[in-house]
Amino acid sequence: MGCCIVNRGKEAPLHKMSPGDWIVYYSPQVRNHTLELAREFTAIALVQSAQIEVIDVSPDFRPYCRKVQYAFSIAVPISRLLPRLSFLPDKQRWSERFRSGFLEVTYQDFNIIAEAMGVRVPKG
Repeated sequence: MGCCIVNRGKEAPLHKMSPGDWIVYYSPQVRNHTLELAREFTAIALVQSAQIEVIDVSPDFRPYCRKVQYAFSIAVPISRLLPRLSFLPDKQRWSERFRSGFLEVTYQDFNIIAEAMGVRVPKG
């Protein structure tokens, strides 16, 4: 069991999730003391709990989170999937779509991403 944190720990997006929903993380850059571009889907998880909690990460960072079960997966560059993703219709300015930090996609688009990451997501 793990915990998902979205939009830098904000609570509001977590209310849009329900147990049984799947989430996928997109990482625009690597944060290992560099600003190296990643542009990859990096994690995928199944929402387990309806309860939203606050966790203590550090004295000045207490984000909201939800319990999830992370699936074993591989990171996938978005460039490999971009031509097939319908929620990114502008293939030149696709990154603008991610600026909101949290968005819902169709089952078909999610499944394209999940399969590329090596995860089978049951329809339902």
